[in-house]
Amino acid sequence: MKLTKTLALAALAATTLLGGSFALQAQDTNSATPAAPAARAHRLTPDQIIKELGLTDEVATKFKAAWEDRTAKIRELRGDSSVSAEDKRTKSKAIMDAFQAKMKEILTADQLEKLKKLTPGGPRRAPLAAPSTN
Repeated sequence: MKLTKTLALAALAATTLLGGSFALQAQDTNSATPAAPAARAHRLTPDQIIKELGLTDEVATKFKAAWEDRTAKIRELRGDSSVSAEDKRTKSKAIMDAFQAKMKEILTADQLEKLKKLTPGGPRRAPLAAPSTN
């Protein structure tokens, strides 16, 4: 009888500890702490970047056109199943290089630096946000 009570108590303790560890793991993955600025950067839309860079209307129009062109080309490339992964990387790099060259044409040096800070990894790793409907 004493052995049965001891085993039952041990099983209860093990279950409690195991359940507590699962609860802590669930709590860690669902934490609502605000993301760091670098982690939030992938959420910036072209309009937000334009505002952050302080672009004039003329430059903003050119920026947005280049952004949307790059986004459309990348999405089309990603959706093309007839292209090999290696070719996709090569073509993607060419698209990004063209975008970067366009940014050098239309942005000042200071604005390029800000763009690199706003986008993870600089313009080459700029987020692919959907074009705004404004």
